[in-house]
Amino acid sequence: MRISNEVTIDRLIPGNKYVIAINWNDTNTLRTDGEYLLHGIFKRIEFIRGRTYSYDTGLNILLSPSRINAIFDISGQSCKISSANRFFERYNISEHEICSEYTIRHLRLPTDMKRVIRKYF
Repeated sequence: MRISNEVTIDRLIPGNKYVIAINWNDTNTLRTDGEYLLHGIFKRIEFIRGRTYSYDTGLNILLSPSRINAIFDISGQSCKISSANRFFERYNISEHEICSEYTIRHLRLPTDMKRVIRKYF
């Protein structure tokens, strides 16, 4: 039974609710090992242009890279979330799916047989 699907940042739809697994800060400079989950409504994508420095000789030095942030409405506040984090769409389970899963789990059959039966639902 499917819980949710991972979505890339370019496939986020404004106004939809998503679950965000956060590992990176908003500037992509700090990664934490323990991820934490947030629920929010996607608003828009924000592109932040990188900074460069140019010398008279034509040499360009990259001072900070470009990055993309996703703006989410979390508890009424606008929050910038880095595109390096993972986004999941919420999956709404229908009553039919719950009943069919309940029925399959309570059958007195081997687990392999239950897996085969699940493929047909």
